[in-house]
Amino acid sequence: MKVIALRGPSERGKSHTINIVYSLLLKIGYTQEQGHFKRLGGDDSEDIMDVLTLNGIRVGIIGMGDIGFNKSGGLDSLLAYLKKAECTIAICSCRKEKNIEKCVELYPEHVFIEKNESPSRDQDRIINYMDAERLVKEI
Repeated sequence: MKVIALRGPSERGKSHTINIVYSLLLKIGYTQEQGHFKRLGGDDSEDIMDVLTLNGIRVGIIGMGDIGFNKSGGLDSLLAYLKKAECTIAICSCRKEKNIEKCVELYPEHVFIEKNESPSRDQDRIINYMDAERLVKEI
């Protein structure tokens, strides 16, 4: 499984960007696979996990990337879930911390895409969309 990780510090829009990726994939024809959608981190959280498919390519999406090795829902166990679900590609957020980055580095085929910082709050949406397009191009 290839892991594409959007890496950056906390509170920079990684979860927003992952949600944009999810929307873009649905828009271009990916469909949700039954039984994989989960809201991560509670009812008010934007972080999700799901599996989408198109032409035999299974893409797992993980919006939560702020917990590293943790049996009850860290990035390591979420990526393991997607591998067990036979995803070809996993797209995830990844806080810029060694413990969390190691979860991604466990997969030989991985790439880190650095999250661009928005120069101002009114440009967050534009920057997040541009970063989402970069992630989709890695598929």
